[in-house]
Amino acid sequence: MKKDGRTSPETYYGHIHKLISLISLSKQGKYIMQNLTVIPCEGIGRNLFCRWLMPVGVIDNNGYNALLNNEIDNLTDLGFIQTDGYEKIMLHPLIQKVVLDDIKPGIVSCREMVENLKALFLLRNVDYSDRNYLFRLIDNITEYIEKDDVPLYIDFLNEAFEYAKKI
Repeated sequence: MKKDGRTSPETYYGHIHKLISLISLSKQGKYIMQNLTVIPCEGIGRNLFCRWLMPVGVIDNNGYNALLNNEIDNLTDLGFIQTDGYEKIMLHPLIQKVVLDDIKPGIVSCREMVENLKALFLLRNVDYSDRNYLFRLIDNITEYIEKDDVPLYIDFLNEAFEYAKKI
């Protein structure tokens, strides 16, 4: 990890990139990693994250939720996902950069999260407890993910702006 006696972020990045390419993440693993790239650095509650990955309006019978949690456990064991004990999960910034470069999240691949956030914005009379977190999440979505479904992206932004005007 050192070159000429010094550690460099590029060296870490190269090793993480090679590791992710060698691991062959499952479809579920890639999906989770893509969606975690937009989560602010302080992380997100594991249960809330799993709910945001569920299709809008679907009430889980713990089948899909259990599948997501098992895959989160696997990714945590591999060291890709960090946790603050149990409740909050997040990606290390270097892993986030590799995922953004290699797996390339987009509106299509993050559809459920985008749709769930849009549904939250539509409930304009509901005050989300941490508005600053929500705005950082919106910023990350606009900055990091590919706009491969422009109508959904524009609809998402319109609802986010309407929600922001309310508060």
